[in-house]
Amino acid sequence: MAISHEIDLTNNLLRISGSGVVTNDDMLKCVDAIRSDPNLVPGMPSLSDMRNVTQLEVDNDGLRQTMDAMAATREKRGKAKVAIVVSDDAKFGFARMTTSIADTFAPGMNFRAFRSMADAEEWLGISDTTQQSVG
Repeated sequence: MAISHEIDLTNNLLRISGSGVVTNDDMLKCVDAIRSDPNLVPGMPSLSDMRNVTQLEVDNDGLRQTMDAMAATREKRGKAKVAIVVSDDAKFGFARMTTSIADTFAPGMNFRAFRSMADAEEWLGISDTTQQSVG
């Protein structure tokens, strides 16, 4: 899978990592895996490291389906911050669009796009989480 997740109980953090080509199906599978993870704690912030994604094969329908799946997870996720870190302008634009759509489909969750891991960690209120990403 091009997107994976890990629950970091020590830092109370949901880590999501993407690499290579990411498709609609990859995004949906990741949301489903997170939703079924017994270690997920309501309100747990998320750090999505998408800096190693080389190509997005995601369309509006796939993004909408992913947001619907996230909305269905709302009760289990609770109010949480979600930081998305990307490496270039095109992906930053996509991440910003995703955050705008998420505001409608996943109210109570606060999404934000970043170009810097340090800025994302600061916004999430976490410190020194520089562990190896899941990949």
